Amino acid sequence: MGFLGDLSAAKEEIESALDATGLKLSGLSLSNDFNSDDPAEFKKQVDAVKDGIHLAAAVNAPNSRIFGGHIEGGGDHAAREQGRQRILDGLGEVVRDAEKFGVTLALENHGGAPNPVQPRFREDNSINYL
Repeated sequence: MGFLGDLSAAKEEIESALDATGLKLSGLSLSNDFNSDDPAEFKKQVDAVKDGIHLAAAVNAPNSRIFGGHIEGGGDHAAREQGRQRILDGLGEVVRDAEKFGVTLALENHGGAPNPVQPRFREDNSINYL
């Protein structure tokens, strides 16, 4: 989970900082990459984002920044398409938790591959939390 480390400790640290400063949290940034062909790593990435969504909800952060993932493959169209699909699959899994916990996911638009997948993902009008 990057800088947050242990999520239970992160919750306490965030709440303490907010109490001390009187600030409200506008969002929580997460770091992930859904483009892994290793099922265990893919699940690890999905679970980490879900944990981050739960933390965001617990500290009243209405938004959470996530990534799609890095697509490699150069001119290999099939490899790039597989990567896009894995990213779509990961987004599809985490957006349901975001909706359940009332956290809006902000898909980062650099350092990865949101642009090629975002239009296709947004075609699903039932998804309101991305």
